[in-house]
Amino acid sequence: MKGETYESSTPCPPSTAPDALRNWTPDQKKLLESSSIGQRLLTAETNQQQKWSQKYDTILSKEEKAMFSKDQFFWAMEAVHSRAFKGSFGLLKNNNGDDGISLKAIGSIAPPILAAIVGSKALLNPSTNPNDDKIAIGCGIIATLPLLFNTIFSNDEKDNSSAVMLPLIDSANHMEKADSVIEFDPLKDIFTLSVGSKCLVKEKTENGNEKTQLYVSYGGKKDTELLLNYGFLNDFVVGSEKTGKSANEADDTVRDRVRRYLAEEFVRRNP
Repeated sequence: MKGETYESSTPCPPSTAPDALRNWTPDQKKLLESSSIGQRLLTAETNQQQKWSQKYDTILSKEEKAMFSKDQFFWAMEAVHSRAFKGSFGLLKNNNGDDGISLKAIGSIAPPILAAIVGSKALLNPSTNPNDDKIAIGCGIIATLPLLFNTIFSNDEKDNSSAVMLPLIDSANHMEKADSVIEFDPLKDIFTLSVGSKCLVKEKTENGNEKTQLYVSYGGKKDTELLLNYGFLNDFVVGSEKTGKSANEADDTVRDRVRRYLAEEFVRRNP
């Protein structure tokens, strides 16, 4: 939203991915036609728009369509495609895709809970009760069962991943080698972001000062997906030295320069 107030009767909020391919002009898209991969990317973008349009026309009820326009629906689809994180986040879904505890989730939370039980038992009865050892061994065996089941049945389970929107976390730029980890904490009912040393990169600002930028990894993504849904390329930054202004400014001239540099680099990588 970029801080803007939004109501359903107003036009769309600012694009979450202003340089994603769907926002390019026909002249800008033509720059990709000299590459066969670029041509396939343009076809993929056309198919994506057709699918989004079909979703709006066929899935939404008449009441829902009255709440927001097709352009607003496209804005929301763009936000999901450019901002959502996909992964297995613990207790969010069970194996059927319904709300509930999944086998993998049980495997992740059972060992620490059972370890606490064992520790509490040991503190309450420190080596005076011969049954303690039996309880500890029994709890240890039980604690390993979910992990064993995970190993045995992991290949048979359906895809148990979920897509989540994480404001603030999603504002960090992408770097594939960044050692970031996003996890769901079922006990606190929150998402957490853990970052390693590869996530923090020292960079020079335009006035010569030094700053540290936080990067996260969106996962392994090809340039085709990045250009289609995000509007950038791996390890390629279009700075103000090329555009004459900050690449983040919503200026048509700047946007045109950024997209032309992106197109040139994409074609160079994919002749």
